[in-house]
Amino acid sequence: MARAIRERLGADLGIGITGVAGPEELEGKPVGLGYVAIAGSDRLKEMELKLPSRRIVIKRRLSNQALIELRKLIASD
Repeated sequence: MARAIRERLGADLGIGITGVAGPEELEGKPVGLGYVAIAGSDRLKEMELKLPSRRIVIKRRLSNQALIELRKLIASD
C-alpha cells in the first residue's frame, strides 16, 4: 500500500496504515491488529502492532506510530 501510494502520487515517501479497529474481528484477524508501512525510493519500513481493543485507541496509536516512523526515516537521511 505504501509503495502504491508513493508511485501513484509521484511522492518521495508513501505511508500505508491498515488494521482491525473493531468492534468485531475481520477475516479471522483480531481487533487491535494493525500494520504501518512507509516506503521511500530505496527502503521500506513495515511494522505490525497489537493494540488494546478500543477503537479510538487503535486509530490514534496507528496514526501516531506512522508519524513517529516517518520522522525517524526523514531524520536518518
